Amino acid sequence: MFIMIFSAIIFLRLKEDTKEFSEKIYQQYSIHEMNVQKEQALQKEFTRQAFFS
Repeated sequence: MFIMIFSAIIFLRLKEDTKEFSEKIYQQYSIHEMNVQKEQALQKEFTRQAFFS
């Protein structure tokens, strides 16, 4: 009986940690995506300026 309760507590704890971990990964990915989009926009602007100058 004790082992079942103990393993349930561990399972819930791991589940919570996994949720937190995946949220952090998603945040990092979102930041990375924003940086990539900024970089592409700068590259387009640079190319446009070089072409029209």
